[in-house]
Amino acid sequence: MVVTNLDKETRMKLLQFVRKHGNSAGRFLVLQFWSKHPQTQFSLPCIGGAVDVKKLDLKEALGMLVDEGVVEEKTNPRGLTLYTLTANPEKREPVMALSNLDWEQAQKLSYLAAHRWPSSHVLAEA
Repeated sequence: MVVTNLDKETRMKLLQFVRKHGNSAGRFLVLQFWSKHPQTQFSLPCIGGAVDVKKLDLKEALGMLVDEGVVEEKTNPRGLTLYTLTANPEKREPVMALSNLDWEQAQKLSYLAAHRWPSSHVLAEA
């Protein structure tokens, strides 16, 4: 299982990031969602309509990503809670790197992170 089209250092950083912040299906799908929409703010129902995750799992995933500083939670003047990807480059850049993966590569990365496979499986040269 090799994630290709990224240099070795980027693959290692991405694996470490996903192991820490995307180690459940819900969290990984939310990270993938933000990799495609990094500049936009979304409400919970909007994210739920785009991400195939149960509502309770989505709330838990968002809450954890907010606590970890990957996603920011803000309330607009109308009282609507909106979520956005952090501006912190240390946490934003790995999320953005997910957009460079095709579907199969993303699935492999998610599996490797969730199952704690050795780094060599993701770091091997293509």
